[in-house]
Amino acid sequence: MSLTKKIIFGIVAFLALMLLINFGLNFWLTNRLPKVIKENNKTAYHINYDKLTVDLFPANIYITNVVVVPKTKPKKSINKIGVYAETKSITITSFSIWSFIFDDIIIAKSITIDEPNVILYKKDKNTRTIRKEVMEPFEKIIVVSNIFLHNGKLAVISTQDDEIILSSQKISTIIEGIVVDDSILERPIPFLYDKYIIDCDSLYYKPNDFYTLKAHTITTTNQTLHIENFEYL
Repeated sequence: MSLTKKIIFGIVAFLALMLLINFGLNFWLTNRLPKVIKENNKTAYHINYDKLTVDLFPANIYITNVVVVPKTKPKKSINKIGVYAETKSITITSFSIWSFIFDDIIIAKSITIDEPNVILYKKDKNTRTIRKEVMEPFEKIIVVSNIFLHNGKLAVISTQDDEIILSSQKISTIIEGIVVDDSILERPIPFLYDKYIIDCDSLYYKPNDFYTLKAHTITTTNQTLHIENFEYL
């Protein structure tokens, strides 16, 4: 066999091996991810979805029609407590295959959440714990450097009187360069970031019976805050 043929044969064999490895890893990841998300899910929530697709190169995960509900229902079935959420799609980019294989956690460059609708039912009207109640459980499954959220809705409802504490529509968020370590976990916002932009079309906030805050649009960044039609009632 000539040297040229040997080189061609070697290249073909290498490409065939890469395709086989790609197929095998893709098959394993596609079957392993549901176990991490569902069976090995140590959060207080069930996470369901219609379709999950893994693209090994460039290491992306696509999930459609995601629904999140509490695992434990309250004794009174008519009442709700905790987070109830649904979103049209979630895209996770550039995830670490090795971190997932050895640690059962998704470490990725970014997550994009499209059209989320999140409702938090709280026993009290303390809004300081909202971030902890909504976000902290899912940090056990995924860690990312950048978060992109498009056209979201958020409502916080008190189970004491069924009153809306907080409501916001058409939320868009960009948070880039997120860093989390032990030295900052005790802070009110337990992570550092390079850049953030938050837009929302409307805001209603009623933490108690004495005052209510309303705004038509809000845009906030690292250095600026812009509010239109602000009302303090």
